[in-house]
Amino acid sequence: MVIDFNDPAVLLAAEQCSCKKLISLFNYAVKKNLTGMSISNLEIFASKVADCDEIDNTDTYFFGIRLRKLSLCQDQ
Repeated sequence: MVIDFNDPAVLLAAEQCSCKKLISLFNYAVKKNLTGMSISNLEIFASKVADCDEIDNTDTYFFGIRLRKLSLCQDQ
């Protein structure tokens, strides 16, 4: 599954959904296709999550794991 966070429909949905759901969507997308998330898409996603106050330490931990896997995949 490739999710383009530059797509207007995805951006609109991202603005209206909770950060927990957005993190779940990111985790699902990365789990299915590590190369599907570009750096520019990741910047858009991270800026949305950074402004959120509803995520907890567990969400942050698993998000970090996914980011590490994504960075390893990008390096190859």
